[in-house]
Amino acid sequence: MRGLLIKDAYTIIKQTKVLLLITLIFAVVPSDFLFGYSVFYAAMMPITALAYDERAKWDKFAGMLPYSVNEIVGSKYLMGYISVGIVFLLTIFSKFILAAINGHMPADAVITIVMIMCLALIIQAVNLPLMFWIGVEKGRMLFILLTVVGMTVFMTALTGMDLSIFFIEEKYLIAGAFLLTIVCNVISYQISKKIYTKKVYS
Repeated sequence: MRGLLIKDAYTIIKQTKVLLLITLIFAVVPSDFLFGYSVFYAAMMPITALAYDERAKWDKFAGMLPYSVNEIVGSKYLMGYISVGIVFLLTIFSKFILAAINGHMPADAVITIVMIMCLALIIQAVNLPLMFWIGVEKGRMLFILLTVVGMTVFMTALTGMDLSIFFIEEKYLIAGAFLLTIVCNVISYQISKKIYTKKVYS
């Protein structure tokens, strides 16, 4: 799987240098809204990799290589997790630096970042099976619509919201968000494997 990740990373870095740079800049800017765009773009990396695979007819070539369906499909999910994780760590790092300078960190800062990250990975879990099924080129508008609507609604609702209205302790809210994200991605991964197997090997 490492070879597949290196292939996708090389392709994305070569083709989207400017957007990657913008993503990294947004990750360290002290704005939850810009972080939202950054993390959602990071979650789009697997879709971008799939788009280049389609153009290169990669699936036909991959069938001749010693990679299993688990590795081919799993590499796309793993790329999304790694990309979102990098943005998350950069943002947390910048938040702690600002907190050290200002002497405090807003109480809801970390939980807001975690909630946005979880939503981005849930949207990835929805998008990837669709892209494996109908293809990125055909599903591009649907993919953009799902991503933009999900991001806009969530960011609008979350920005400035008093999270205490949920009447749930922060640790339980974060745990619930992680659990939902894991469940969605496990289900999504199983669906994507079935779709890919049927599409390529049937």
